[in-house]
Amino acid sequence: MKGFYTLLTVVMLLCLVPAGAAQDGGRQVITPDSANQMIELIRLGRGSTEYVAYSPDGQTIAVASTIGVWLYPAAELNTETEPPLLKTIKLVEAMAFAPDGSTLVLPAFQQKSRCQPTTTFFKLQNSREQGA
Repeated sequence: MKGFYTLLTVVMLLCLVPAGAAQDGGRQVITPDSANQMIELIRLGRGSTEYVAYSPDGQTIAVASTIGVWLYPAAELNTETEPPLLKTIKLVEAMAFAPDGSTLVLPAFQQKSRCQPTTTFFKLQNSREQGA
């Protein structure tokens, strides 16, 4: 019986705590009036971003968007130059780096008539040297 009263007391105390009290008081709530105060810190890729993969060697961040896969040097994310873009036939549904970070693996449907999945490999060195 003592456990029941303890539980009831805890529940009643939780009901007294305002809903916003658990939130971080240092953050400003975004409202229509404060929306013009927002600034863009960084933009990764173009189109709608679907997936992001970080290479195991820490050198590259791959951003899959509706346009293709953008390859960003991890140390230079805020660059003004366009990073290499790997154009894809269809929307990238998953991606992964090889353990050494030199290869990005993208499952892609290359044969439209049979829709047989094949794996396409992009060598990052080659794409950087060719500029895309």
